[in-house]
Amino acid sequence: MSGPWVSWRVEEALADDAALPDNLSLIGGEMELWADGVPEADPVRAAVVATTVPAGAEVLVAGPHALDVLGAVQSLASRTTIVVRGQRDALTIARAMPEVTVWCGDLERIDLERLRGGKPFSAVVALGDVSVLGSYDLEPRSWQTYADLLHRLAPAGTLAVGVTNALAATEAASLTPRALDDSDAAWSPAEAQDASRPRSPRQAREAFSAGDTPVTLWSVFPTADHPTIAFASTDDTAPTSGTLASSLLYRETAEAPGRYASDPAWLVRTAVAARTVTMSAAAWLVVRAPADPATEMTLVVGNNGVAEQIPPATAREPAATLEELMLEACLAQDVPALRTLVSRYAEEVAGGGDDQRPSNIAVTTSGSFRPLTYRPRRETEGDPFLDGLYDVARRLFVLGWRNPFPLANGPAENAALMAGYAGRDLSTAEVDVLAARARTELEQAEPTPALVSRLLARTEALVSRDHWLESAVGARDRQLLRYRQQQMRPDPAAERRAAKREARLQQRIASLEAALAARPTGRPLRRLVKRVGRRLRR
Repeated sequence: MSGPWVSWRVEEALADDAALPDNLSLIGGEMELWADGVPEADPVRAAVVATTVPAGAEVLVAGPHALDVLGAVQSLASRTTIVVRGQRDALTIARAMPEVTVWCGDLERIDLERLRGGKPFSAVVALGDVSVLGSYDLEPRSWQTYADLLHRLAPAGTLAVGVTNALAATEAASLTPRALDDSDAAWSPAEAQDASRPRSPRQAREAFSAGDTPVTLWSVFPTADHPTIAFASTDDTAPTSGTLASSLLYRETAEAPGRYASDPAWLVRTAVAARTVTMSAAAWLVVRAPADPATEMTLVVGNNGVAEQIPPATAREPAATLEELMLEACLAQDVPALRTLVSRYAEEVAGGGDDQRPSNIAVTTSGSFRPLTYRPRRETEGDPFLDGLYDVARRLFVLGWRNPFPLANGPAENAALMAGYAGRDLSTAEVDVLAARARTELEQAEPTPALVSRLLARTEALVSRDHWLESAVGARDRQLLRYRQQQMRPDPAAERRAAKREARLQQRIASLEAALAARPTGRPLRRLVKRVGRRLRR
């Protein structure tokens, strides 16, 4: 549905009196008052575009993408055309990028004969899932139908397509999976039980293969909407366990936004060890390019918010993040290992540097520490050593993992205990500051089952400790009362012993008086004997 009436409805809905931009066209199947969303930045997909789109190509961008992705395409292409189904998104893009051509409508309504004189595109970029390319005005179609449409638009050119993975670690552990998402972007006309949709990396690769043209598969983590790390390979290989790349993957997944019933980072770590981590990716970006493919590449969002490429030799370097090792020591309740790591961490922090959180320090197989630069810096006004220990303690608390600390402890108390491993005794004021921070953060945290379980366990431990203290104090009070009563109550046995002593004493005095009386002595001596007897009686 198109025409002046639709254009008027778009203007009315957006409360804008200005005319539609000249670079925006309605091709049919456009969805009124609809917005899949145009985010500001998606550094990972922008970096993939930079390694994929050939310079000077005529590129079609299908579906909603972040503005930096669109900008990366525009900087490489000689001509850029963007097609989206939502009218709000189309108007947003057309006004933000007046140099590009914007089509609004269903992908199936793209008529190359009418719109381009039958000429196909040099490259097609659809790094979101192809299910967002269809309109509610048309009949539901299978995933393969949209894939075939993309093939038709660039039969011999570069093709970069995103495939969302339903078996992603973050999706499997999420309390709010995509099936519960009621936003515009989550809706698709594709059939729910669609056998043509790829369910594995191999199927995703085969869906877009064409002859001998090489195909590269990018596995993106931790979420499809907000990826921060990606791995490229031509044979679906993934980072091996114990490498710097796998540690970075663990860290990025651990910090994934969202609410989770279990720790997705632990699932990813297990998948890395099992060599099946590509099956845990949030999405796959399949790139079919006639040019040389990216045989091995790792991208991580860096300090400036741009995805940085890690050299392959560095990515394969045996290492693990300090936070990962500290959490493992807590899970194993290995206090000596944890004490060693905390002591080394204290020495590392004392040397100074940027962003010295345990999650940003790599520990090599030789035991040496090295900073990781592949993440945004965090400014802090507090003690970096205490902040780092608190981060580990808070993550341990939120995960609900077993640990060597008392169950009644919170993140602040556990951080103070770990600081003691390095010989630092925190003052009451320092612990109070950490405790206040923990209360604020835990009140604002999403109530995941692990966190609720930990809070309930801590509450039960505190109640049990209060009951024990109450019973102990009561027992000691009763013992003290008995002691005082014994001191005030006469003892019959003691009285009998005193009476016997008194009787023996009286007998002795009487015998002395009788002996003295039998002797012819003077009165002074008898008076002396009486005085002595009186004193003895006392």
